[in-house]
Amino acid sequence: MANKLKVLIYNWAQFDNAELLGGGVSVYLKRLIPELVRQGLEIIFLSVSSDASKRCKIIPSDNCFSAMGVSSYSLVNPNVPYPHGAAFGADDLVDDQQALQVLEKFIVDIRPDVVHFHSIEGIPASALRLKQSFPDIKWWFTAHNYHLVCQQIQLFQKGRGRNCQDYLNGEACRTCDWQDFDTISTRGLLEHRVPKSKTLFAGIEKIKRLLPSQRSNRQKTDAPIQTVDHTWLRRAPRQSADYFFSWRQYNLETVLEHFDGVLAVSKLQQELLSQVGLDSQKVEVLNPPVRDKELDKGIIQSKEISTISYWGYANPSTGLSLFIDALELLVHRYRATQSLSVLIVSDTGRRFKDRLALLEPHFNQIQIVKRYDQQTMKSLAARVDLAVIAPLWRETYCQVAAELYFLGVPVLASSTLGFAGEHIRDERFVFESGSETDLVEHLQHLLEQPNIISEYWRSTEQPPLIQAHSKRLISVYGKSS
Repeated sequence: MANKLKVLIYNWAQFDNAELLGGGVSVYLKRLIPELVRQGLEIIFLSVSSDASKRCKIIPSDNCFSAMGVSSYSLVNPNVPYPHGAAFGADDLVDDQQALQVLEKFIVDIRPDVVHFHSIEGIPASALRLKQSFPDIKWWFTAHNYHLVCQQIQLFQKGRGRNCQDYLNGEACRTCDWQDFDTISTRGLLEHRVPKSKTLFAGIEKIKRLLPSQRSNRQKTDAPIQTVDHTWLRRAPRQSADYFFSWRQYNLETVLEHFDGVLAVSKLQQELLSQVGLDSQKVEVLNPPVRDKELDKGIIQSKEISTISYWGYANPSTGLSLFIDALELLVHRYRATQSLSVLIVSDTGRRFKDRLALLEPHFNQIQIVKRYDQQTMKSLAARVDLAVIAPLWRETYCQVAAELYFLGVPVLASSTLGFAGEHIRDERFVFESGSETDLVEHLQHLLEQPNIISEYWRSTEQPPLIQAHSKRLISVYGKSS
């Protein structure tokens, strides 16, 4: 019997963490891993965490797929801060000798056939060059964002509200407004201002896990805690332009010289990565899957649009402000807004709530839903006739748009949405990124001629299914299923 292909997967957050850290990447990996196992692969997963010992080590962790043979480990106490927001301008992003030695020994011990990185958060960039010590191991990287070349990960200058077209050899990075205070939690601010509170919060988490209602077979009560490091709040971006230039060049050289290849999640991302220095022949496109079954066309309904929705974060790059600008303009251009309901699926914050409150008299209803999971997303989608996803940044893909497709909700997308370039073929469902005028023109056209919605379903290409995606990934690894 042939030996199973052994794959070591790295992401800073464990795929089944209770805090939902890692966002869409964790969701994707939680879908992918069991399918890879079913197709005959042995999966070992590595993430990062911290404990009170301050000693760097790798220890086993529990996971929800252990019964399937999936093993998981945690790199504890690396010097590299994580996630990316904690690491902007940090000094130890390249060299962390202790973590490097621990990682090298771990790879020697488990001897994988493939090492597949899904992030660089939490590990020193020099760890990506360990390939030279293991020439027989295949080395792959999936770029879910632009972190290889941008410490802010979106190639978007938040303070200026525009995409970064030229980082000016690092000079633009020095003045990039990366401190997005809208997304900083109260807990994070308290941990920053009262250092001992971090220990208090860690203790509370341990107590919660001891309670019967919080107990899980997956997580030990004495396991290291995956928390977000907020020490970056104390640090202004004082690094030189040369620091950012050298960091980017180091990563580009590492990928070009040491990796077997890079997987981009869309052609939009592939093109942008090639523009910033990655050889396009080194980068393949592999869309992330969200489902294992074809679209049930029975859920598609032809009707007038009575509820439109916005899906996305409330930070400067994701377009919530643009969407509200469009609603304000729509009130003056479209007479029937009184019969139109609006659902905002986003944690809007005070300033956006105030703007939406002024618009409420002009619409049938405006409702805000701060958070959702897979189950609540299904019930929310059932109330929606059209979703607007309006990123200003060149969003690499967008699993939410793919989920909405399978839930029977058409998407009106920004031209800088990776999903749009991959799947949407009708220009009536793609508006110019950053233009509230063009968004309103598209909205008004669809509201006045709702029969056009049927064209969305005829022309939009179905996102990939998990089985086909997994087989393609295995072929990338160099062994068929």
